[in-house]
Amino acid sequence: MTNETYPHRPDYDGTGPKVPRDDDKVTVPLNTTWQNYMRKIMGNVYDKNFIVHEYGFMDTGAHKLQALSCGGNLVKVIDIRGNWAYIEHQWHEDGPNPEYTFLRYPWLNTMQVLSGTGKDQPLYYICDKLRGTLWFPILSQKGIPLAQPLSQLEFFPILPLFTEWHGEAVAVTEYSFYGTDVYGLVDNKWRVLEEMQISGHGSVLLDRVIHVNPNDWISTAGVPNIGWRENDPRKGTGVLF
Repeated sequence: MTNETYPHRPDYDGTGPKVPRDDDKVTVPLNTTWQNYMRKIMGNVYDKNFIVHEYGFMDTGAHKLQALSCGGNLVKVIDIRGNWAYIEHQWHEDGPNPEYTFLRYPWLNTMQVLSGTGKDQPLYYICDKLRGTLWFPILSQKGIPLAQPLSQLEFFPILPLFTEWHGEAVAVTEYSFYGTDVYGLVDNKWRVLEEMQISGHGSVLLDRVIHVNPNDWISTAGVPNIGWRENDPRKGTGVLF
């Protein structure tokens, strides 16, 4: 199994759509404030693995974070130019905002997942079961917007979405996202449309639950949620978040 990663492509002068290149990537040298923030949100796994070249997210050097996502992650498209979708992300110069956690702002962060295939299974995603849930911010430097090829994105159904929720005919008028779950506004009340149950499997095929008619919904599964992250590897304990 390998990390299925998609680098976010840079637009160096913001003119698009021809400026982003599918062979380029953004690497952001983290200042001390961001390094301390990363240690706080990751725990001990940050110092042990994440900054190591072989880990795949800082291949150009320790504390030089690449702007990328893993399969199943959510992004927020703010503009489309040609074949490129420009996404919302965080700016390194603004410093870390503790409110921008994966739970509250999943589109501003990347959840790490591993991908693989089985003999009788399609592509699937799974959490790192040794370290639990691991997420980090999507960062770029001021003046360098980030874009993704449209071919790598699946969009949620256009609103209003007329579907069935547990057999009941409903009209969804808004979406809301909380971590790995998707909610829909139905008659001024929020209902869960898709969720990743926390079972301990950490596997998208085992944990994904779709509450609306699957024929009306996206085929791409979100990222699994194992429900804990590494805290103290010497004791093998985790902390809920």
